[in-house]
Amino acid sequence: MKPLPDLSRAFSPVPPVVHTRMTQTLEEIHHMKKRNVSVAFALAAVLALTLVGAALAAAQSGVMRFLLGDTAPNAAQQQMVQPVGLSHQSKDMTVTVTDAVFDGAQLSLALDFSRGRGVYALIDHLTINGINVYLRYDNLDDAWLISPFAMQDGRVSLGLCGDWNRRNLEEEDLARYPEAIQRMRDTGMVDISLGLTLLTPRAQLERVAALNDEDTAAAWARIDAAIAAGSTPVDADGPWNVLIPSAAMRDMWGEEWNNQWPAQTLRVIRGMADCAERVNMDVLDSFTLDFSLKAQTTPAAAHNPDIAANGVRIHFEEVFSSAIFTNFRLTIASDTLSNTELEQLYRYFELCAPDRQPLDMTGVRSLELSAGMEEQEDGSLLFAVDGSMETLADMPEELLLAPFQYDADSRRVYDWDRAIPVRLQ
Repeated sequence: MKPLPDLSRAFSPVPPVVHTRMTQTLEEIHHMKKRNVSVAFALAAVLALTLVGAALAAAQSGVMRFLLGDTAPNAAQQQMVQPVGLSHQSKDMTVTVTDAVFDGAQLSLALDFSRGRGVYALIDHLTINGINVYLRYDNLDDAWLISPFAMQDGRVSLGLCGDWNRRNLEEEDLARYPEAIQRMRDTGMVDISLGLTLLTPRAQLERVAALNDEDTAAAWARIDAAIAAGSTPVDADGPWNVLIPSAAMRDMWGEEWNNQWPAQTLRVIRGMADCAERVNMDVLDSFTLDFSLKAQTTPAAAHNPDIAANGVRIHFEEVFSSAIFTNFRLTIASDTLSNTELEQLYRYFELCAPDRQPLDMTGVRSLELSAGMEEQEDGSLLFAVDGSMETLADMPEELLLAPFQYDADSRRVYDWDRAIPVRLQ
């Protein structure tokens, strides 16, 4: 019997890093990183074997392939890869967490599935030290492991990347976050927990055009009719997400359900005990993978003392920088400027090097910036700036956040006196 082909490159989705979410302006206001020949020949042979071994290690790193696509990782990035090798047997398929990267703020995992045709995955939970991780991007959650219409089955490698920082935490996790961070600092380790549910359709799939249909009632009717006929409705176009029925939306939203767009996917109702039943699918398996990783980076807040100048006080809450990701969070307060004035002064930023030259963002795959007022526990508002980006190959040791305004001709006018230096190393 011929072995199943390796389809991980043929059928897995485009690496999520190409889906750049790049926002360079901070428009959204929130309330809320000389010997003899024989010896020389022998040394050359050893060196060649070493280089081949390193190249194979890089080529075999699932998490680097997920994060960088076909771009080869540099030495610093490859050093961050931690092998895991934790497997779980789900009936006729094996699921393995192959390797991971954790830099203290971002967690990235690669998972290997021995087969994938006809299997739909949902991520039930992902936590670090018991705190929920905010998924930044993945090609695994609420998705088929490989195309449900593929002619062949085979092994597939997928992955996920998530943030572990204050800005994306729910209130309950926010209260426990300082304890989780302290535990990481004390032990140098973190405990990871990943929960997965794998589903399979009971009968056939039915493609339903719902995403761009302005007649939402008709779209809901097509979805409901497919389910009533015993089929599992999927979006008409790739990646063919499983669509949910109007009854589920009614249960979720009450009388407001019909105001919801009909192309809602299975993740919306994952919390319902009968979510698989509602779309004519069976649960192949539901399980948790628990393991530990080294915490390779600690906050660099010591390099960023508070700044008091120009009528404002700047406090750095978190600064992380690794070979893969760079993250920072700071707050700005003032006794003389109103919240409206702070929002106006620090609404737009340019990321610059210490020489005031804008950073070269060519080829950057991930950059997120946000700024605005956040409500505190006592009900007051505090201006916060959050940044998360891919670490550049020539990342400076210090970033300069240069606030600017637009003039009447839409040209940027920088306020260098208010530029904020952020030490990364």
